[in-house]
Amino acid sequence: MIDITKDIQSRTRFRRRSGDAEAYQRLLEIAAYANAEEGIRQGLEDSIKGKVRPAREFFTDFEARHGIPH
Repeated sequence: MIDITKDIQSRTRFRRRSGDAEAYQRLLEIAAYANAEEGIRQGLEDSIKGKVRPAREFFTDFEARHGIPH
Protein backbone atom coordinates (compact mmCIF):
# COMPACT_ATOMS: atom_id res chain seq x y z
CA MET A 1 0.00 0.00 0.00
CA ILE A 2 1.22 3.51 -0.78
CA ASP A 3 2.05 5.75 2.16
CA ILE A 4 1.57 9.29 0.84
CA THR A 5 3.82 10.69 3.57
CA LYS A 6 6.77 8.60 2.36
CA ASP A 7 6.11 7.39 -1.18
CA ILE A 8 5.07 10.56 -3.01
CA GLN A 9 7.87 12.98 -3.85
CA SER A 10 7.72 16.49 -5.25
CA ARG A 11 8.44 17.15 -8.90
CA THR A 12 11.33 19.42 -7.90
CA ARG A 13 12.96 16.64 -5.88
CA PHE A 14 12.48 14.24 -8.79
CA ARG A 15 14.12 16.66 -11.23
CA ARG A 16 17.10 17.10 -8.90
CA ARG A 17 17.53 13.34 -8.64
CA SER A 18 16.63 12.37 -12.23
CA GLY A 19 20.18 11.07 -12.77
CA ASP A 20 19.28 8.17 -10.46
CA ALA A 21 16.30 7.33 -12.69
CA GLU A 22 18.50 7.43 -15.80
CA ALA A 23 21.09 5.16 -14.16
CA TYR A 24 18.37 2.72 -13.09
CA GLN A 25 16.89 2.70 -16.61
CA ARG A 26 20.35 1.91 -18.02
CA LEU A 27 20.72 -0.99 -15.58
CA LEU A 28 17.34 -2.35 -16.71
CA GLU A 29 18.45 -2.14 -20.34
CA ILE A 30 21.74 -3.92 -19.59
CA ALA A 31 19.90 -6.68 -17.70
CA ALA A 32 17.42 -7.18 -20.54
CA TYR A 33 20.25 -7.40 -23.08
CA ALA A 34 22.20 -9.87 -20.93
CA ASN A 35 19.06 -11.96 -20.44
CA ALA A 36 18.40 -12.09 -24.20
CA GLU A 37 22.05 -12.93 -24.88
CA GLU A 38 21.95 -15.76 -22.33
CA GLY A 39 18.75 -17.11 -23.84
CA ILE A 40 20.34 -17.20 -27.28
CA ARG A 41 23.47 -18.89 -25.86
CA GLN A 42 21.35 -21.57 -24.17
CA GLY A 43 19.34 -22.12 -27.34
CA LEU A 44 22.48 -22.60 -29.41
CA GLU A 45 23.89 -24.97 -26.80
CA ASP A 46 20.67 -27.04 -26.84
CA SER A 47 20.80 -27.14 -30.63
CA ILE A 48 24.39 -28.38 -30.62
CA LYS A 49 23.46 -31.08 -28.07
CA GLY A 50 20.46 -32.14 -30.18
CA LYS A 51 17.93 -31.13 -27.50
CA VAL A 52 15.62 -29.49 -30.03
CA ARG A 53 12.95 -30.64 -32.44
CA PRO A 54 11.08 -29.03 -35.32
CA ALA A 55 8.30 -26.65 -34.29
CA ARG A 56 5.83 -28.48 -36.55
CA GLU A 57 6.48 -31.71 -34.61
CA PHE A 58 6.04 -29.95 -31.27
CA PHE A 59 2.74 -28.32 -32.27
CA THR A 60 1.37 -31.57 -33.71
CA ASP A 61 2.10 -33.33 -30.40
CA PHE A 62 0.78 -30.38 -28.37
CA GLU A 63 -2.49 -30.24 -30.31
CA ALA A 64 -3.00 -33.98 -30.02
CA ARG A 65 -2.26 -33.97 -26.26
CA HIS A 66 -4.70 -31.13 -25.61
CA GLY A 67 -7.43 -32.15 -28.07
CA ILE A 68 -6.95 -29.13 -30.31
CA PRO A 69 -8.20 -29.78 -33.85
CA HIS A 70 -6.02 -28.84 -36.81
